[in-house]
Amino acid sequence: MFGYCSWRSGRIYREGKIELNLQLILKSGEEIETGGGEKVILANEKIHWGKKELGGWLRHNGWILYLPNDAEFNWPVFPFNPYYDAPETELKKAIGRLSVPLALTDQNIVFRIKID
Repeated sequence: MFGYCSWRSGRIYREGKIELNLQLILKSGEEIETGGGEKVILANEKIHWGKKELGGWLRHNGWILYLPNDAEFNWPVFPFNPYYDAPETELKKAIGRLSVPLALTDQNIVFRIKID
């Protein structure tokens, strides 16, 4: 189990969406499954799953990650490579991004992982 804990520090934040983003190293060409009944092979096709599609968990490559209710998942996301001053372009370097909105109040966000 791991998580994120925040508390209001008195700082003034700009209006807009603030998110915690967790980068998942996933294997393209392998299956990913959700608690909402989605099951696909990771490839170049874009995936955006919200609360309904995720159904509270993701399963991939021998593990299950239990998620907060308001999590969203995106694939493929190509991280920035500072050595090339550009995003990665190869699918094998793509990541899955799990996003959870942050509130301007005290907040605990818990993730649990189970290894099959």
